Amino acid sequence: MNSGLKIYTDVSTFEQKSLKNLNPILSFHWSDLDLDEILKGQNNADSPINLTTEPAEADFFVLPMFWSYYLWNDKAKLSEALELAKLARKHGKQVIVWYKGDLIPIIPFENSIMFLPGMLRSRFQPNQRACPVFVNDPAPLFGREKILYREKKDKPSIGFCGYASINTLKVLWSVVKGIQLNAASRLGKYEYKGVPILPATITRARALNLLARHSEVETRFVIRDKFYDNQVQKNPLTVSDASQAFYSNIYETDYTLCLRGYGNWSYRFYETLACGRIPVFIDTDCVLPLNSIIDWKKYCVWIDKSELKQIGEKIADFHASLSPPDFVERQIACRKLWEEHLTLKGFVNHFQEYL
Repeated sequence: MNSGLKIYTDVSTFEQKSLKNLNPILSFHWSDLDLDEILKGQNNADSPINLTTEPAEADFFVLPMFWSYYLWNDKAKLSEALELAKLARKHGKQVIVWYKGDLIPIIPFENSIMFLPGMLRSRFQPNQRACPVFVNDPAPLFGREKILYREKKDKPSIGFCGYASINTLKVLWSVVKGIQLNAASRLGKYEYKGVPILPATITRARALNLLARHSEVETRFVIRDKFYDNQVQKNPLTVSDASQAFYSNIYETDYTLCLRGYGNWSYRFYETLACGRIPVFIDTDCVLPLNSIIDWKKYCVWIDKSELKQIGEKIADFHASLSPPDFVERQIACRKLWEEHLTLKGFVNHFQEYL
């Protein structure tokens, strides 16, 4: 596949150890290649881009690594990013920057197109693009090679497995830290903006409590008191069991509650779609990928944060509106949407639609 889109990047700065931080566009372009093969000009035959060595010929420049790589891992490399942006500006080009963290970074050059998973609709900037979070296909990993879709029952079942406990001291710490970081951002002393003040676990716990008390839905909740990543780091032997419990919870329920974390986006949202299940998406001023061409409300139970009190009724009404064949078709559509648009391959196949 080749669309003729010409991309320029500076391969002279690459190191083998840094390839794990490649911008996903380049990661797909050089799938499974090592540094020597990349420098020899090899690439993935399915890549939709042409890599050019002539800056003037390029449609866009691409910053080679995740933006977080320049900030977190090796700030000495930041000068390389600035030089690439300077060269792009000289040729009247924009630089594609990819950020995979929670917050909204402040990019120190104006000619950027920034891809990031968590945006704020009320603070949208023209150079921002909402991108998917790429998750591994759970089907072969968890014995679901043949996706089994659930038949409709009278009462919808809602799942959630994850962190949702509220600790008063942690909440107070989060509030104080958020205020401090927002103040530092306004003074130009912090590299991010839009730092949340109240932790999302408060809204998450409220939603779970409302659902647990609602008579028209069935719930299957596994509430953890720690972030999953912290558990894994402390005891790697629990990874398999924790992952099995997480995905079993999604597969064995009709709907899964998906609500932001520290950043205004949810891994669980993409994992639910990958499982062929219907997300209950809580809209917290979100922008989802390709929202101008994808009608996301066709695939989710869409609930604005201001409507949280009605969460049980809205899920029950949504469920009642679907016939048994429609219910199965909706699950199939969720899986297909993930495969065609939200995997890395699906993203690059639609890359020009983002631009």
